[in-house]
Amino acid sequence: MILKDFDLREIAYSGQCFRFTENPDSSFTFVVGDKIYTMKQEGDDVSGFSSDLSHYFDLETDYGNIKKKLSEDPVLSDAIRSCPGMRILNQDFFETLISFIISQNNNIPRIKGLIKKISEKYGKEIENGIYSFPDPVTLSRCKAEELMELKLGYRAEYIAETAKRYVELGYHLEEDPKKKFLEDAEKSGITPVEHLMSFKGVGPKVANCVALFGLHLVDAFPIDVWVKRVMNRLYGIPENNRREMEKFAEENFSPYSGIAQQYLFFHIRNMEEIS
Repeated sequence: MILKDFDLREIAYSGQCFRFTENPDSSFTFVVGDKIYTMKQEGDDVSGFSSDLSHYFDLETDYGNIKKKLSEDPVLSDAIRSCPGMRILNQDFFETLISFIISQNNNIPRIKGLIKKISEKYGKEIENGIYSFPDPVTLSRCKAEELMELKLGYRAEYIAETAKRYVELGYHLEEDPKKKFLEDAEKSGITPVEHLMSFKGVGPKVANCVALFGLHLVDAFPIDVWVKRVMNRLYGIPENNRREMEKFAEENFSPYSGIAQQYLFFHIRNMEEIS
């Protein structure tokens, strides 16, 4: 299938998803829900692409127009050239919530390894030793002590409590839990990020990551060490001034702050590798 503004490698290594493998032949295998997809890209041609994945890879969104708008900022124009095929995935809300709790103070290989362990222990085998991510009810029944055995450390308690609350709020019963979650936030008079922070162990960074990568709120602006670095180096904002970064993003990148963040994330990492 011919796909524009799309790059499997950039998407896989963008830090928004953890259930993928790069194979020796440069193909990529993604676990999405209870299905496994293996694809290989050469130019704009992506072999093995299934129409089932159109929503997951956000094909309904015109990233060409978004890039055109964001490129009015000369810094972002350069950043976009670092990863022109990046897209924000439409991921499962619960899986993303738990995955980013696991991501705290962790590197990518370890995050992937822990998610693999929790899936093998509490998920269902799809095929060939690959397991689905555990469902909310199963995880809600786990005690923190059980999860500690998987080397999750202090995150074990956060996962156990978050899964339990997710089920208590009834999101597991919804056909579209994202919609219900956003409705609940609005009814409570709080933002989705604030609602996410009401879950145990979810701070501002994790909440913004889940808002962007799990709720597909593309104006969310996660700030990690890389984003602090790029906002300091290229926009002159002190690395410890999170509020100023958020304000700058809202004033200059909205309504695509989260997409801009991803371009900047790639850009600073490429700059670091070059230097």
